[in-house]
Amino acid sequence: MRTTAMLRRMGVCLPACFLFSALGLEAQSVPPTAVNLQLPALSTSATTNVTSPIHFQATAESGYQITGYVVYVDNNIAYKQQGATLDGWVVVPSGAHQVHITAWDSSGGSSNYLTIPSQGSNYSIDVTGFAPPTPPASAVQINIDHNTSYSWAVQPNAGGNCATGTIVSPWTSSSDPNTVNAPDPTGGEHFNETGCGSEDNTLFAWKDNDSTTVTNARTNFLWDYWFYVPSSDNNANIQALESDMFIALPINGVVQEFMFGTQCVYNGTAPEDYYQLAYPQDNDWASTSLSCEPPFSGAKAPFAKGQWHHATLFLQRVTTQGGTVPAYQDIVSSPSSSNDPDTQGLYATLTIDGNTAYLGHVTNTETPGWSPVIGVQHQIDMPGSAGSNTINEYVDNETLWTW
Repeated sequence: MRTTAMLRRMGVCLPACFLFSALGLEAQSVPPTAVNLQLPALSTSATTNVTSPIHFQATAESGYQITGYVVYVDNNIAYKQQGATLDGWVVVPSGAHQVHITAWDSSGGSSNYLTIPSQGSNYSIDVTGFAPPTPPASAVQINIDHNTSYSWAVQPNAGGNCATGTIVSPWTSSSDPNTVNAPDPTGGEHFNETGCGSEDNTLFAWKDNDSTTVTNARTNFLWDYWFYVPSSDNNANIQALESDMFIALPINGVVQEFMFGTQCVYNGTAPEDYYQLAYPQDNDWASTSLSCEPPFSGAKAPFAKGQWHHATLFLQRVTTQGGTVPAYQDIVSSPSSSNDPDTQGLYATLTIDGNTAYLGHVTNTETPGWSPVIGVQHQIDMPGSAGSNTINEYVDNETLWTW
C-alpha cells in the first residue's frame, strides 16, 4: 500500500494539486470507483510487448470530478495530466518495465485516488521496438513547403566565415535530373553552399509566429521531411549536414527557446559519420552511437547520395522536477506563461528511412531575445579543405505537427 508519505517521496502530485473547487462539495475521502485503460491493452497475468513511445488513454469513474492522472514506469512518474481523461505519449526505453496508473478525484483527503492494476501491483511490459506516434486529429499541421504566410530565408549572422549559401528557386523536378522522383515535385527547397577556403556554413531557416500555433499548450512535436544530396557532390566537401526544429515560448514571463538540433558529422571517412544532438545551453553537441545511415548500428556511414531519405523526429517539452526523476510531461489544464512546468526539451526518437532509434536526451532552454516563434532550419557545413567546391541539399515534403 502506498502511503501519503511514500507518494510525496516519489514526487507525486497529491490531491491538493488537482483539487477543483467549482463543484462546491465538502471534502470527503471517497476515491474513484474505477479506472478504465483503453490504450495500451495490458494484462495482469502476462508481459505485454509494446512499441515506444507508448500511447496511454484512460478514463475514470467517481461520484466526484476526476481531476488528474499519473502514469508510473518502474515506480517513477512517467506522465502527469490534469483533467477528466488521460491521453498522452510516454517515451520508454527498450526492455522490461513495470507500469501502473493512478487517477484522482476532487473529493479531498488522502485516499481520493485509485490505482490500476491495484495499489500493490503493476502491469509488466517489454518495449521491443520504437516508432513515431500518429498525430491526433486535434494536432496543428504545418505544411512548410506550401505555407504561403511564411518563407525560407538565409539566416543573417548565423553562418560561418563566408556564409555563401543560397536558396535556389524555383523548385522544379527537372532542376536536377536526380529529383524527378521527389516525394512532392511541386514544392520543397534547394539549398547550396560554396566553400571559401576556410570552415564555412550557411543556415537556412523557416519561422512561423502564428499565435494559435505558438502557445504553451504545445508540448509534442512531430517533424517529418525528406532530404537528398546529389551523387555528383563529394562527401569530402561536407563537414556536417544539420537539421533543427525549435520553438520559443514565454516561461515565467521570459521567452525561452527549446532547440532540437541534429546533425550528421562527416569527414569523408566512415568513423566520423555519426549523429550528434545539440545542447544549446552549453553551445555544444552531444555525440550518439548512431550511424547516419540506417539501421544506425554497426559500421558508421554517411547518408547515401543520389537517393531520397525520409527523416522523422519526435520531440517533447518535459520536466525533471530538479533532476530527481526521469524526464516526464506534466500537462496542466490551462497552460500559460505563469504555470507551464515543461521547461526542458526531450529528444524522443529519430526515424531515418523507416528505422527508428530511441534517443532519450534531455536539454535545457536558453534565452534567445526573440518573440515567440516556431520553426525549422537546415544548415550545410563545409571544411576549409573543400576549397571553392559546392554542396547541394534538397529538402522536400516537410511537415510539422504540434499538439
